[in-house]
Amino acid sequence: MSRSHPELETKGAFRRRPSSPAGRFLMFNAAALVLHLTLALAAKTQLAAEVMGPMTAGVLLLVGHGVLLLWTAHLYASAVVSADRGQA
Repeated sequence: MSRSHPELETKGAFRRRPSSPAGRFLMFNAAALVLHLTLALAAKTQLAAEVMGPMTAGVLLLVGHGVLLLWTAHLYASAVVSADRGQA
C-alpha cells in the first residue's frame, strides 16, 4: 500500500510554483556573483590589465556587478510594490 501525495496525482509529476520576484532576484545575482568570483580566481592577469588609464578590467567588472545588483534590486522592489497594489 503506497501513500499518495497530492502533488504526484497531477499526471505523475510535481507542478512548479510560479517563481517569485525574490527567487529570481536571488538566483540571478547569485549566478552573477559566482561568475565574478570565478573570473577573479581564474583570470587574474586578464582582470589586472589596464583598460582606461589606471582602471583595470577587474574594477570595471566589479562596478558592472554593483550596477547589476542595483538594477535587479530596483526591479524586485517595483515588482513587490505592484504586487502590493494588486492585493489592496
